[in-house]
Parts: sequence; structure tokens; C-alpha cells
Amino acid sequence: LHILFAISSPSSPLSLPYIFLMIRRPPRSTLFPYTTLFRSATLTIDGAKTEYYIGDDFESANGIITYDDGEEESVYELIYSGFDNTIAGEQVITATVRGLSTTYTVHVSDTVTANIGANVETDAIASLNLITGLLTVSGTGDTKDIDTPSYFGGGIFDGKGDHSSQVKKIVVQEGITGLIGACFYGMSNVTEVSLPSTLKTIGQSCFSGCSLITTLLLPEGLETLQGGCFYNCSGLTELTLPSSLKEITGTIIDNKNAVLTILSRTVLIGEYSIYVKTIRGYVGSTAETYANSNNIQFEAINNI
Repeated sequence: LHILFAISSPSSPLSLPYIFLMIRRPPRSTLFPYTTLFRSATLTIDGAKTEYYIGDDFESANGIITYDDGEEESVYELIYSGFDNTIAGEQVITATVRGLSTTYTVHVSDTVTANIGANVETDAIASLNLITGLLTVSGTGDTKDIDTPSYFGGGIFDGKGDHSSQVKKIVVQEGITGLIGACFYGMSNVTEVSLPSTLKTIGQSCFSGCSLITTLLLPEGLETLQGGCFYNCSGLTELTLPSSLKEITGTIIDNKNAVLTILSRTVLIGEYSIYVKTIRGYVGSTAETYANSNNIQFEAINNI
């Protein structure tokens, strides 16, 4: 409340004191914090997220109070109830503020899917069951080049790697020929992997950071390993590369405790491609040449 006083000049006998009152009404929420008690109003939610996955955190939204005279007020101190990120299905969320409440429905899914085919996206599909932790890659041909997860996106579901920690087992089905890029990057809770006989290429950074994998059977028929594909796989202390392997590019493994068996006699091994404790291979093979050139212990599979 603002009051302005003005007094007339004493030199004028006709002048009388007068007072000006200037009143400015405070905001409604300041004058009456609980105005919803004095007149009717409704509460709505502005821009609420309605699609969630198992394990997701709830995201609150702003509310709007609409009074019976049409005035609207934004509110932010809402209290929410009814959300459970461990249960799949429809859930009714209740939002409450200043004695008003409203409800809306969200859907919580237990499966994440993505189309990841190289030529036609639907040719290859990634599907993760968030309850069992099983990640399945199915379809035909190569996957597209999967970006390394980052703040801007990436990962097999193009979600910054949001679900990587929920993966426990990976099954790549028959028909997939190439796992291109960082398909399973940072999936640090994976303990079991199954690869198909149709697989030809394991791409750059494909299994990087899968530190709990201790056993990995690479299929006969595999031809190419690209840089970083087994990088930071600290639990993988023994690995056998099949005789069908034709090319190793970039640093595929850096594990000073690992023993790497190379069954191909002629595989092309790029410079700085392998850092392990021991390389096992055939006498006279490119594996022996690489080991001797890089001061890595070599064990002969035979004496031929």
C-alpha cells in the first residue's frame, strides 16, 4: 500500500489540506497465498512426460492453476505420487498443490528397441529386456555405424548410452554379418556374449569397456577386427582369434595380463594393434613376426 500526502500552500486562504491515496494491489499469490480456498480453480499439468522405461527417474513438470475468472497462475511446488519405475505398464500419476489435485497417465515399458540396419534400418533390430538384462541383435547384414555414447547421443539405442548399465547378456543372432561401431560400448555389467557363425566384422570400439566379460568365443568365419573392439576388457585374459581372420586394424586389445591365440597364419596385423602378455601362434606366422617386433612373449602352437 502506497500513500502520498500533499498539503496546500498557507498563502492561499482557500487552500485546504488534501490527501492522495495511491494503492497498488500485490500479486495474488502474495496477498492470498491460498486463493484457491476463496474461489473455484482447476489444476492442469503443463508438458508432462508420459513415456518411461524401467529404471527411469520420474520427471516433474510445471502446473497451471486456472481460476473461475479465467486468470492463470503457474505453480512449481507440486507433489507427485503413483510412479514406480520397477513396474511395467500404465500408471496413474497424481499431482497436488494448494489443495488442488489432478491426475494423468504414464506408460512404463520393459523393452527398449531400435532399428540399426546399415542399408535399411529395419534390416537389423536391437532389443533390450530391461527386466532380464538380455540384449538381442537380430536381422540380416551389417549394423549401421554406432556412435560412441556421449552427451549428445550415441550408443546402440542412440540415447547417450542410458541403458548400457542394464545389459547383462548379449545375443547376436544368425544373419548378422557386421557389428559396426560402438555397438556394446561401456556395457560394464555384461558377463555373457553369444556371436553368430555369420559374423564377418567386429567394428571399432564394439566391446570397449565390457570389463566383466571373461570368455568370448569368436566364430570361424570372422574376417576383420577393428581398433578398440576389445579395449578396456580387463576381464578378458584369454582370447582366441579364428583361422579365418584376415585383418586387424588399430589397437584391438590393451591388456598386459592377456594371452592372445592367433590361429591364422597370414592375418594382416597393423602397427600397434596388440598389447598383451603373450601371443600364441604358428611358427613362421604373421603373429610370430608381430610378437618378435614388439617384444611380446611368443608361444608356438606347433613346430612347423
